[in-house]
Amino acid sequence: MTKESDTVPEFVVPSSPMDKVSWQQLMEKIVMPFNFDIPDSKAFEGRITSTSFLDTSLFLLRSESHAAERTEEDVQTQAENHCVVSFQLEGSLYLTQFGRRTKVKPGQFSIYTSDAPVRIEGSRNYHSLSAKIPLTRFSSRPEELHQFSATAYSADQGLAPAVQSFLRHLKVSNGSISGAARVGVSQHVVGMIEQMLRSQNDHRAHTETSADVLRERCLAYIESNLQNHDLSPQMIAEGAFISTRYLHQLFSQTDLTVARYIRKRRIERIREDLASPARALEPIEQIALRWGVQNVSYFGQVFKRIEGCTPAEFRRRALGQ
Repeated sequence: MTKESDTVPEFVVPSSPMDKVSWQQLMEKIVMPFNFDIPDSKAFEGRITSTSFLDTSLFLLRSESHAAERTEEDVQTQAENHCVVSFQLEGSLYLTQFGRRTKVKPGQFSIYTSDAPVRIEGSRNYHSLSAKIPLTRFSSRPEELHQFSATAYSADQGLAPAVQSFLRHLKVSNGSISGAARVGVSQHVVGMIEQMLRSQNDHRAHTETSADVLRERCLAYIESNLQNHDLSPQMIAEGAFISTRYLHQLFSQTDLTVARYIRKRRIERIREDLASPARALEPIEQIALRWGVQNVSYFGQVFKRIEGCTPAEFRRRALGQ
């Protein structure tokens, strides 16, 4: 006799026309809340089968082309955050998160997390096998998992083939796995997926997850983009493949915020140009604009507050005039 605790609900939607509301409600129930854009909602076809192992769930998804998006508002209303790892079986997927956009094709896998805005665009004949795991189950910090998001990885290298085969086997043999065994299965799924991510991105995991290395990478990015008027924390974070929140955490270990460091470096570069005899005839405004200053008048006030004199006075003293 099968105990009630040993049974696991299986959600199945037959391949038949569905409206946008029905599909949205189904995805919210099985995966997470999304806002959907379905080109032809009257003829939309989709199918999801799902099974759970403790707090880890597996689901097979088939659908026609559609887009799904989670906004900042959706993120704020989420009670528990998850990581979704998807193996692409048919069709293709465009995944956008943390400023990165990548195309995932059959034979590849990708991940995204629910604690940040994300956009998913599936093609016709979309078919994927996915695992949804609470972020709290990983030994890695969410910021470290963010580095893997919106990137296409080969499903034929490292542990990926074994993980995909294991997930397929679990999905097929779901009914024969007892309730007691499901706890161990869930632990193995989490451990294998986490190790798979590390092995697929070995170089990044061993060299770029270090706070010191990541901070140096951010500093180098700032140095290369000081002349860009649009340089911002978000741009720096995207360039370093980290979240903006983690970027601010990296700088919180120093004496300067991100914005103050950018301002400091710009003033230092402007001081160098003001003190250069080769640029003695170049207008101060032009020098300031070259180093990304947008408001030259306000910059003059900031410069005087920091240096104790105006840019023109600094130039005269530096050139001995």
